[in-house]
Order: sequence, then structure tokens, then C-alpha cells
Amino acid sequence: TALHGTDRDLPARSMHFCAVSQGFFQAMGNPIVEGRSFSSSSFTGGVFEVVINRQLASELWPGEEPLHHTVRVEEPALGLQFVAEVVGVAQDMRFSGLTSTPDATVFLPLRGNVFTISFPLYFVTRGTVSSHSIEEFTRQQAASSMPSLGVTTSYRVDERLRESLMEQKARAWFSTGGAALIAIIAYLGLYGVLVHSVNSRRKEMALRACLGASAANLRMIVIRKALRCSVAAVAISLLAWKPIMVLASGAWVGKAELSWQSAVAIPLMCLTAAVGISLLPAAAAAQVSLAKMLKEQ
Repeated sequence: TALHGTDRDLPARSMHFCAVSQGFFQAMGNPIVEGRSFSSSSFTGGVFEVVINRQLASELWPGEEPLHHTVRVEEPALGLQFVAEVVGVAQDMRFSGLTSTPDATVFLPLRGNVFTISFPLYFVTRGTVSSHSIEEFTRQQAASSMPSLGVTTSYRVDERLRESLMEQKARAWFSTGGAALIAIIAYLGLYGVLVHSVNSRRKEMALRACLGASAANLRMIVIRKALRCSVAAVAISLLAWKPIMVLASGAWVGKAELSWQSAVAIPLMCLTAAVGISLLPAAAAAQVSLAKMLKEQ
């Protein structure tokens, strides 16, 4: 769907739209943070007012008051085209899941030609009544005014939400577990490399100690080697940055965002972990002495 700002020269942009009744925001528990909801619950008449979400308001009028601006909504495939006033701004909703980024959305009143294309219709109620009772009540009410309208299925939103959360949690645990396993393997490999390096250079370490190298100097040799390995790993990760972000934003995980703070913190955490891994081999290097080497020979 294309949206234009008519009160100024704003370019057309693609956005999502949703046709809802007057009580939609109250039933969903999604507050209107600015302005109001629709003035009428009638299903007849034209569309002269819309409610937008915060994401769309920030895109169209950043830093400005979005209320009472006029927009033109067009959907050629469905024959929708009308000019309406923005009467309210709703809190962002994540229709694609909890991990998704809120999409720019305009909420249309369920009336006129919008009503005729908004099938199937979803009826949402709040309370503890069984879904079967709600289904029967909805069927009776629909039969009195629209005999051709029937109820296809009914379900509890909280149950669907729990199912969605279980899927999201499983994805999060899978991603986190995979990342943790890779990190453990990587740092075990780093530890093995450092231990091998210290064992293979014991004579060199002993000679350095005899020539005046302090224990701190010997420890720094190992720590610097660990840092070089970690920097190389970070550099390789930067080369794979784009594929990783594409994978992290895929449909099977949901849209993902990475701030600059996180992008800086992750390499620092890797470098800190590398230093921690190197402390034990570094301590072993600092204890090497020429006398022990001669006894072993």
C-alpha cells in the first residue's frame, strides 16, 4: 500500500495497513498514545480518518506533531484510494513476532469499501469466557444481520501467544546454544595453541629468564600471542559481517538489529576472553627456569 502526505511534498512510501473497528485498540490492550480512536463504529460511509503507529509517525513527520495531518492512501490492487486525517497515534505493534522491528502501519476504520475487502474478519473479546461460547454468540449475532457471514474457527489469544513464545524461545536457545558451542570450541583451541606454544618454547623462555627477562615479560609474550589470535578472529568475523546479518534477519529468526554499542562491545568481550584464557599458560611460562630445563635434559 502506498501512502502520501498531502499537506506537504512527501514522496510516496510503502506501508502496512489494517482495517479495524472502533474498539480494536482497547480490546488488544494497545494504547493510543496521542489523539483518539475513530469517532464512529458504523460500517457504512467513507473513510475520512485514520490512526497511525509511532513508527509511521516518526518516518513521515520526525520531531513534529502528527495529529491533524492529511494523508492519501492508495492500494490499486484492491481499488482503495482516499484522503483522510490523522486523528490518533497508536503504540507500535509487532505483527511478525516479538523479535521483529515494528512496521510502519496505518489503521483504517472498518467501514465502506474497506469493510467489503476486509475478509476474513477477526473478532477479539477480552475475558475468561470459553472460545466456544464466544463463537456461538458471534454466530448468532452475525446471522441476525449478515446471514452469509459465518464463524470459521475460534481460539484463545493467550494460547497462540504461548505457542509463539515457545517457538521464539526455541529459536533463541538454538541460536544462543550454537554461538556458545562455537565460542567454547574456539577458546579451547586457543588454549591448546597457547599451551603448545609455551611447551615448545620452554628453552627460549628459560634463556630469556637467564638474560634478565622478568616473569611479567614472559607472561606478556603469551598474552600478546593470545591477543593476536583474537584480533585475527575478529577480522575474519568482520569479513563475514554481511552474511551473518542476513542470516540473523531471516524469517526463521525474525528481524534483528545490532547497535553500534553492541558492535563495539562484542569484539572487546572476545579480546577480554582471550586474555583470560591466556592467563594459565602465561603463568606456566613465567615459572620456567634454566635449572629445571637442565635437570630434564
